[in-house]
Amino acid sequence: MKSITLALLLIFSSVILCAADIFINGVKVTGITDTEIKNCTVVIDKNGNILISAPDVKILKDNGKMAKEYFASISFSAPLQNDFVISVNGKPALTIAKGETESLLELNSFFQKGENLISYSSLPVQTPVKIKIVIGSGQKKDNSIEFSPINEHSGEISALGAAGNFKFNAE
Repeated sequence: MKSITLALLLIFSSVILCAADIFINGVKVTGITDTEIKNCTVVIDKNGNILISAPDVKILKDNGKMAKEYFASISFSAPLQNDFVISVNGKPALTIAKGETESLLELNSFFQKGENLISYSSLPVQTPVKIKIVIGSGQKKDNSIEFSPINEHSGEISALGAAGNFKFNAE
C-alpha cells in the first residue's frame, strides 16, 4: 500500500512540475502557494494544465489597478519658512516650496494596493508651523477635484524641524 501511495505522489508531483498553468474555477492562479482546497475536483488536461473545480472557493480577479483615485491635501498654519518634503513608500513625491501655505498631491502613481507609508520632513524653523495632511479619494472634474477625506494626520514644524510618517491602506 505504501509503495502505491508513493508512486501516485511521485507521478502527481512530476505532473505539477511540468504543468503549464493552474486554474481554480477557470481563473489562472499559477504560482499560488500555502493554500488548501477541500471538496474539489482536479483535472489535468492534455497540455499539463491543472484545472481545479471548487464550488466553495471564490477567486477574486485583481486587475492591478486601485479602485479609487487618491489625493493628499497638505496645509500649513503659516507660510513655510523652509521647503517641506513628502515621500510615499520611500520615494520623494512632492517638495512644497518655502512661502507656500497649501498644496495638493495626486497619490495613485506612488501608491500600491494595500499599506502605504507617507513620510515628511522639514528643516527647523524659528516660529512653529502646524501641519495638516488629509488623504482622501476623489475624482477630477473639469478643473476641480471632488475630494472625500479618509484619513488625517497632524504635526508641527518646530525649532527641531519636522519628521514623521503614517500609514494609509489603499484599495
